[in-house]
Amino acid sequence: MAPSKTIRSAVVLFLFTGLVLAACAPGPPPLVAGATGIATGDTHSCALVAGGVVMCWGSSTSTNSNTAAPEAGITGAYRIAASVIHTCGLFTTGQARCWAPLPDHPATAPTSGAALATGNAHTCWTVGGGEVRCAGDNHFGQLGDGTNNFALDPPAAVVGVAGATALAAGQEFTCALLGGGSVKCWGDNSFGQLGDATNTASNVPVDVAGLGGVVAISAYRFSACAILTGGAVKCWGANASGQLGDGTTASRNVPVSVAGLTGATAITAGGDHSCAVVAGGAVKCWGANGSGQLGTGTYAGSLVPVGVVGLNAATLVSAGGPHTCALVAGGGVKCWGANGSGQLGNATNSGSPVPVDVIADP
Repeated sequence: MAPSKTIRSAVVLFLFTGLVLAACAPGPPPLVAGATGIATGDTHSCALVAGGVVMCWGSSTSTNSNTAAPEAGITGAYRIAASVIHTCGLFTTGQARCWAPLPDHPATAPTSGAALATGNAHTCWTVGGGEVRCAGDNHFGQLGDGTNNFALDPPAAVVGVAGATALAAGQEFTCALLGGGSVKCWGDNSFGQLGDATNTASNVPVDVAGLGGVVAISAYRFSACAILTGGAVKCWGANASGQLGDGTTASRNVPVSVAGLTGATAITAGGDHSCAVVAGGAVKCWGANGSGQLGTGTYAGSLVPVGVVGLNAATLVSAGGPHTCALVAGGGVKCWGANGSGQLGNATNSGSPVPVDVIADP
C-alpha cells in the first residue's frame, strides 16, 4: 500500500527540518594554529603566531579572556617569555618590551636571534657576542651587575658573561647557558637555586657546580632544570613538592638527576612542578599536581616523571603556576591544570587534569 499523503508530508517535513538544523548547527570552534612559541605565567598563557602576533589567554593579559586573543598593540615579536603576572617580548623593531599589567618601558635589544627570560619583576636578554643585559628589580642581585640597584634604561650589563646562547629566570634569580655547555646563575639563593653548592645570594654570576654539556635550561620561581647532551635532565633549587624529580622533597643547591628520564628534547620548570618533552613528542611531568598540572588524569603528585595523557606530538612545553601548556606539531596548543582565570584557553574556567585544545577568538 502506498504511504498516505499525510505520512509523505511528515517525512518531507522531517527531512527538511533535519537539513535546516544540520545547516544551522555550529561547527567546531577555531583553534590556535601556526604557533611557534609558548609561555606561561601563574594565571595566563601566551603563544607566538604568524606575523609576530602574541595571543594570550587568562588573567594579566590585555583581554583577560578564557580563549586566545591577540594582545593589543603587540606585533613583530620574535621571542616571548612570561612570569608570574606579565609577559615580555623581543621585537624585530629592536626593542625589548614587557606589558599587561606592567607599564611598557621599551629598551634597546637585537632585532633577531636574541635569547630572552623574565622573572618576577626583572627581564634579561642577550646582545652581540652573547653578552647579557637585564632590567628591573635587583634586590637580590638578579640583574647580575655587581650591585643591588634597580635598572631600567639603560639596562644593566651582567658581569663576566659572554657567549650566552640561552637564558632562564626564576622569581629573583637568573641563569645563562654558555656556548661551551656550562651554566652560570646569579641573584637569590635561598633554596640553592644558583646551584653553586651554597645558599648565599650573589649579584654576580657564579658557576653551577658540576654541570657541563648542557643544551637547554629553564627556571621558574625557586628552581631550575637543564637538559644535557644525550637527553638526561638535572634540576636544582626548591623541592618541597618534588619538582626536582629525584624522588625526594629535599631542596638541592647542586644539580641532581631527574630519575629515569632520558631522551629529553625540551624542558620547563614551573612553580611547583616541571616537565620535559621526550623523544617521539610525549611529555613527562613531576612534582605538585593539586590542580592536575601533571596531566595524568589524576590529582596525585609525583616525585618522579609520569606521562601526560594522550599527548604524543609535542615540540615545546611550558609550566607556569599550577598549569602547563604544550606546543604540538602543526602549531596547535594544548593546556592542562588550573583554569580559574581561563589560563587553559578552552572557553571555560574549569580545570582539567588532561590536555585540552586552546581555542582562538573567532
